[in-house]
Amino acid sequence: SQRRRLLVDRQTFDFYHFFMGYPKVTVAEVSGFALGGGFELALMADIAVVADDTKLGMPATRFLGPALGSLHLFFRRLGPVLARRLLLTGDSITGAEAATLGLVLKAVPLAELEGEVEQLLDRLALIDVALLAANKRIVNVGLELMGARTLQRLAAENDARGHLAPSAQE
Repeated sequence: SQRRRLLVDRQTFDFYHFFMGYPKVTVAEVSGFALGGGFELALMADIAVVADDTKLGMPATRFLGPALGSLHLFFRRLGPVLARRLLLTGDSITGAEAATLGLVLKAVPLAELEGEVEQLLDRLALIDVALLAANKRIVNVGLELMGARTLQRLAAENDARGHLAPSAQE
């Protein structure tokens, strides 16, 4: 039902904002297939490093509605033209393409992925956690000022509507 869908969407909205408001830096190490929720989780992290051959995408946008957790990230990082391409087609991209487009920090060969992330974590560990939290907070406030919460809320409403489409019902 639409009411249940709105509840699920609200939980996803809250989950995303938990990540955003969490004072510690989150780093995603991504390989293989990160489709749908996996892609959204990667984008929810403060920093994502991916294997260059990783497949990332939102195929469910073809039949279930908008990308809920990461909609504003697509839009802000890609701009409307590329966000439309990914969201309207449900196409997948490689980790290398995601890095080129600015969706993730970096793409490296799978054999180098763990070492790359470990080096990043080692660098972060040299910084006082209070300073990391303060810097993360200021970036997040900037996102909020750019309308991140509003766009996220609208995505949740439209996701519920998308689940009512005839193709979703089938």
